[in-house]
Amino acid sequence: MRSPTSFGGYWEKLGLVVSALVIFSPLLALVIGAFMGIMAGHLDWLALALPWGRRGHLLWQSVKLAAVVAIAGTVVGAMIACLGWQYQAVRRWRWCLLPLLFIPPYIHALAWSKLGTVLGKTLTLVGINGDILPPWWGGAGIELMAWLPLAVGLTLIGFLAVPLDTIEAARLLAQDEQVLQKVVLPLAMPSFWASGALLFLLSLTDYSIPSLFGVSSYALEIFAEYSASNEPIRAFFLAIPLLLISALGIISLQTPLQQTLQKRIQCPAWQIPWQWPRWLLAFQAIAMGLGLFQIIVPVGSLALINFQEGGYPLSILESALPEAGVTLGLASSTAILSLPLALVINVSLQRESPWQWFVWTLLIGALVLPAPLVGVGLIALGYAPWGNPFYGGLAMPILAHLARFTPMAALILFAQQRQLDPGLWDSTFLVPGPRWRIWLYLRFPLLLPGLLAAAGVVFAFSAGELGATLIVIPPGYSTLTLRIYNYLHYGASGEVALLCLFMVGGAAIVGGFLSIVLLMGSSLLSRGKKYDQS
Repeated sequence: MRSPTSFGGYWEKLGLVVSALVIFSPLLALVIGAFMGIMAGHLDWLALALPWGRRGHLLWQSVKLAAVVAIAGTVVGAMIACLGWQYQAVRRWRWCLLPLLFIPPYIHALAWSKLGTVLGKTLTLVGINGDILPPWWGGAGIELMAWLPLAVGLTLIGFLAVPLDTIEAARLLAQDEQVLQKVVLPLAMPSFWASGALLFLLSLTDYSIPSLFGVSSYALEIFAEYSASNEPIRAFFLAIPLLLISALGIISLQTPLQQTLQKRIQCPAWQIPWQWPRWLLAFQAIAMGLGLFQIIVPVGSLALINFQEGGYPLSILESALPEAGVTLGLASSTAILSLPLALVINVSLQRESPWQWFVWTLLIGALVLPAPLVGVGLIALGYAPWGNPFYGGLAMPILAHLARFTPMAALILFAQQRQLDPGLWDSTFLVPGPRWRIWLYLRFPLLLPGLLAAAGVVFAFSAGELGATLIVIPPGYSTLTLRIYNYLHYGASGEVALLCLFMVGGAAIVGGFLSIVLLMGSSLLSRGKKYDQS
């Protein structure tokens, strides 16, 4: 029996092989290099995989930081999601999360650091001294703000996926607080767990934000080891403890994330408003305030920095045009090239098979692989006997971005196709004609919103990528992210603020466009369902 998402056996298998090579070749090169290194007698490298002493302390600090970000982000995100779930307007504002997710984390770091400096000076005037933004808690808070839209989105899916008839029946028998506690939250728990596990893994494998606050992390140790030794395999052995912890997180994340993305969401229109206790309303107000700060502080702080510095002429943006061109080229190339790879992976994810859990494990593992390890793996691929024809060129950062963000595009396509009417999709197989014509005129329009969303997300994340790009970017080239990140280590300035405002504006344009497209697509889909039912 033919799969309902089949491309055709030969092309599908070829596409899966190409996708696997693009995504996993950096890690595969490191594994092969590690085996060859041990066989060559480099047994001392094995000691790097044991997190003793300073490295053990760094690993523990990284785990604690990631746990704080995961728990706080999920709780705050769930509070905001619950507040939106109460109102029918959630049908519209849920797409507004996309532009917020596109703002690079280092922009949040600059903005909140400026706010902390201003508050610190203000409190000093009234006789209160102290560090308003301590390094460790500052790093955790910035990561929370950067990934809060992701937590809100995942927890909101959990709320919207709870069957409405179940909720209405429970509200007839119990108070709203008990319905939330005993019915809604247990049914939405897989999405909450997916949010927490994903935020934990993202924080654990990130070094950019902690390094800006002077906080060492285990992910930064990987980059430092490669910079000091210029040995990719040594960096891989050093990363093994981080990979083992990430593997446990991936195992715990796989089933909840799969269940979350498979859920069909419903936008409720409650006939009777929800009645919450005062303590829950207070927590919702605090969470919503943090959500508003997540929007206001980046733009406000950057504008304040630029104003205090007296403003800067457009010549600064002109001087950054080479970096802007490289950034635009890398992000566009990655977004375009990731779509066919993601489409092939989506076909495999949609098909029920005994190996599906393995595909999900590999996909999530690739999504949370530490960025420095991806870059180091591509360097190691160039040292391999078979060589790397792209070594030393701009194709290297494109390959790094594809390896990092193609899994993200595949998951977006998977979630979008799950929202389609199965009968509408299956009916395309009843149409006679060449398979390419059916895909072009029938299935491609159905997948178009997901393809646009995947391309936009990959574009935005690629434009803000730092960890792998810093390692593989060829000499003589740079991106806006690298330029801004290097300047941030020397203190905030009007020039950096202007470049960050430029990045925020680009993120708002891309995210806003995608929000409008997805809003129009969901409206058309809702009208189509109503028409079919009538």
